[in-house]
Amino acid sequence: MDKLRVGVVGASGYSGSVAARLVATHPRLTLAFATSDKWAGDAFDAHLGVRIEKAGSDNSRFVPNASALEHAKDCDAVLLATSAQVSLGLLPAFAELGKQVIDISGAFRLEASQYPRWYGFEHTAPAWLARAHYGLPEVFGAPPRGAGVVANPGCYPTASLLGLAPLARAGLIADVVIDAKQGLSGAGRTFDDTTHLSMAGENILPYNVARHRHTPEIEQ
Repeated sequence: MDKLRVGVVGASGYSGSVAARLVATHPRLTLAFATSDKWAGDAFDAHLGVRIEKAGSDNSRFVPNASALEHAKDCDAVLLATSAQVSLGLLPAFAELGKQVIDISGAFRLEASQYPRWYGFEHTAPAWLARAHYGLPEVFGAPPRGAGVVANPGCYPTASLLGLAPLARAGLIADVVIDAKQGLSGAGRTFDDTTHLSMAGENILPYNVARHRHTPEIEQ
């Protein structure tokens, strides 16, 4: 069976590096390319934590982000591990090439009217937003054939909806309070000046209470 060729854009972040490793080691997928300005030119093996056997050094090294579209021409699918605003600009370009696109960011999860309030920008690709399948298969099933775009759910919505959806469908929910925790990796690789590892030991710091951007995603 031929393997599907998948590219990962933004492979040096937490989500991107894990995604690239999963693609590279999957029996039915091959990591066609992975982009990272920080790691450009480095071998996949040096950063993904696994040995990747590929023919030709050009196909086993990280490439700059700017070259993603060129490398995507020979791919079946592209996975965007980029920020919401970056994904907003990139996804239409890959989708118009006829590639299956999976976006890890929140750029294609909500109704367009929600983005100025929760993400701080106007949504500039409403046509692709309308076609995006919300990728929580346990609740919404597999993407329909020809969907083209899959919006990967956020971490809190995934944890919350998997537990709440059966209750909601049974009509057993009147009101909900979601009390969720995450580790420091939720902030990505770069922490701000107010975050110190010593503060995380046996401690919990509340943040974005009643204004977390995953709230409208869960409600929707």
